[in-house]
Amino acid sequence: MDCGLSEKPGGNTVRQFLLLIMLTVLIGTAPAADLRGTGDLGVVVERASGQLLVVEHSNNTRLAEIDGLGDLSHASVVFSRDQRFAYVFGRDGGLTKVDILTEHVGKTLVTRKNHRSV
Repeated sequence: MDCGLSEKPGGNTVRQFLLLIMLTVLIGTAPAADLRGTGDLGVVVERASGQLLVVEHSNNTRLAEIDGLGDLSHASVVFSRDQRFAYVFGRDGGLTKVDILTEHVGKTLVTRKNHRSV
């Protein structure tokens, strides 16, 4: 079968072409290797310290501690459909979007004031 590339005497045109394709594929997918599936991840609300822990269940490891989420004494968490984002609703009325893969805190929306802070 002729693929349009022919071997030159003393050259490896087909091998070089295949190597170039393999390198392109490897280099093109390298950044995605940093991310992981979210089915094995979870979050733990540390109410006393006001932190959110990102945990991995397979190895029972703590991956990150996330601060700055407000009063978490009566917090609740809901996940996005793809389980990448955790939406944390705190007692102070703050609703925060947390990317559990990159451990990045997104926008915080204050929905109401705590009745104690009036």
